[in-house]
Amino acid sequence: MIKRSFLVKTLLLCLILMASGCKSDDPPQIEAPQKEVSTQTTEESDAGDAKGVDIIVPEVVVDNDQYQSKSIFDLFDLFFKSFVSVVDDKPFDTRVNFKSMHQLRTNRDSDFLNLVSIIEKRMASYAYLNEDKDTQAAFLLNVYNYAALRLANKGYVQEDKMITSLRDLSKVFYKGEIEIRDTITLSDGVKSLSSILKNHIKPLFSENGDVKDARFYFLANGAALGRAPLLNQAIFPADLEKQLSFATKNTVSIKRYVDMKGDDLEVARFFKWYKEDFETAYGSLEEFFVAQGMDRSSFDRITYKDADYDLNDLARFTGPVLTEAQQPLPPIETGEDIIPTDPCEYLKSDKVTVLAYCNQVIDGTEDGFYKYENEVIETKLCLYTRDLGNGDRSLGVNGNIVETNLETSNRNSLSVAVEDKLKKRDDKLRIRIAEGVRTTLEYLQTDRRLMFRQTSVIPGKGYRKALLQCE
Repeated sequence: MIKRSFLVKTLLLCLILMASGCKSDDPPQIEAPQKEVSTQTTEESDAGDAKGVDIIVPEVVVDNDQYQSKSIFDLFDLFFKSFVSVVDDKPFDTRVNFKSMHQLRTNRDSDFLNLVSIIEKRMASYAYLNEDKDTQAAFLLNVYNYAALRLANKGYVQEDKMITSLRDLSKVFYKGEIEIRDTITLSDGVKSLSSILKNHIKPLFSENGDVKDARFYFLANGAALGRAPLLNQAIFPADLEKQLSFATKNTVSIKRYVDMKGDDLEVARFFKWYKEDFETAYGSLEEFFVAQGMDRSSFDRITYKDADYDLNDLARFTGPVLTEAQQPLPPIETGEDIIPTDPCEYLKSDKVTVLAYCNQVIDGTEDGFYKYENEVIETKLCLYTRDLGNGDRSLGVNGNIVETNLETSNRNSLSVAVEDKLKKRDDKLRIRIAEGVRTTLEYLQTDRRLMFRQTSVIPGKGYRKALLQCE
């Protein structure tokens, strides 16, 4: 039997290691729970930004939009060409015009909101798993880069200051929390940046679990200056090989990533993070650089630069910009106003059926066993089912809730994204999830009413409970 003192010491060691993760320059090696509730718990600023930012729900849903006829890849291409500026061409280097994006979003520019909302709607409905590997890889690499930029865009100003890194949006002591938080809705569920790269992109470049082509890391930027330069165009399936080759050879030619320091070859930190994958694909990290045309006898060993998580922000670039900073997107020429349409349309697919849109609060402080801390005053929740195959279905809810704290009167906004296997009892659809926060959904189909409640997994503490009327 293991002694209690040993267990205590082990627990303390784990806590110390977790705390040291705050200073670690390595990428997260853990994943957020797939069904975790994404919540926004800090008081919102006037612009509606807080550390709980996500891109789960499009900001605007429109019917008469000039972007509707474009493919998801063309939309990504327009976005990157509009906001990624080239600061050098020999070798190629870029920065992102986050300031322009922030101004457009803050001013509620309809062209900008139309574009990003259509992209996010298509991301959520595009059945990419039915496509070939090149199409899947191109789509997911675009999603990874776009999502990182949009997260930075939505949280660009915190406490009246511009963020310096995407990690400034992390909500807990672990600085990489934003990377493992589920913030991005795709057709097969809500994903994190880390899970998209590790669990979805990486397998497409692997065989039997071993990476065969590690060059995809040079097309995955994640809004960080220490990662390979972001292309000022989308990644297209037909151009994937060409773009992989260009990004790889270009990155290793930039001294910020690869530089000789005496007899040492000093390389960017991400080469250390993903060293095992480069070794699997090339035999060794040294052989990777030989494959890029470097003389192996020119260096004795490989050392690593410090991690650079700084935002690849044009506003902080001190050199000349070779291409003129991108202007706001051209206005829509139809002259028509924005017309709201089905607010849950972005979720619909061949496997997802939207049951209801729950936007009316009947009672935001429902009595219950627990004393609940908050009063729900506004909801925009899409309730849906997903076909899991073999006759099974899941029940999920995706959207936003606004509440006030009953003691402090602070107004908070939280994002909700939960889904689990459906349990049907007569006319009631029900799920109950306990991962950090215990969430229960009970939907009465006859009355179209949803009971939504969240409590702590530790008995005795209730967060919110509301009865909602759905359309």
